[in-house]
Amino acid sequence: MIKYIKMTASSNFGNMFSVLAASALLPFLPMMSVHLIFLNLIYDLSCTAIPWDNVDEEFIAKPRKWDASSVGSFMIWIGPTSSIFDFTTYIFMYFVFCPMFVSGGVLFNDLAAHYSGAELAAMQAQYIGMFQAGWFVESMWSQTLVIHMIRTPKLPFIQSRASSPVTLLTMTGIAVLTVIPFTVFGTAFGFVALPATYFAYLIPCILLYMVLATSLKKAYVRHYGELL
Repeated sequence: MIKYIKMTASSNFGNMFSVLAASALLPFLPMMSVHLIFLNLIYDLSCTAIPWDNVDEEFIAKPRKWDASSVGSFMIWIGPTSSIFDFTTYIFMYFVFCPMFVSGGVLFNDLAAHYSGAELAAMQAQYIGMFQAGWFVESMWSQTLVIHMIRTPKLPFIQSRASSPVTLLTMTGIAVLTVIPFTVFGTAFGFVALPATYFAYLIPCILLYMVLATSLKKAYVRHYGELL
């Protein structure tokens, strides 16, 4: 249980920090409330397999007491890590992908100088839709894959692997949310289909995030003596 609480608290802290910062800097919302609710719903469903997760032998070698006192420090250490890559995604979506694939090289704030009326409204909606789809997908990947990074103090996937149910549900959650922008359901959400080159950015971004999260995890263990 404490594993789920720490994972979710740190993830939500990072997401809310990213939303607040982006809302202050962008001329539109980085993600609608319904997007966040749906994102958290799928993430929580992915976490329902955690009670059946594998546990490191060292963790169950002796009885452990319920102790939630370290949730705050864990949240502050790990949570903002995802925000670094959220901000990177904001920059790429706003300055690269949306202008390149939606507006012919024109930034959102300059659209009014090139379009007007219904054409302007449609262009703005497309720009926002692609931006929100990009962060929606990146957020699910980072939020879900970090489960594997911080479920154990060991090196994930190599020294310690999640159980089959955890792996299956987390990968399914990522797959479902990744395809949503390409579906009618995504259109109803206001999303715009992402270009293939977006994934050429996303995969290295997530790999770097996983490396950083693992490094911070090790630093946290050195500082506090334990991870979970």
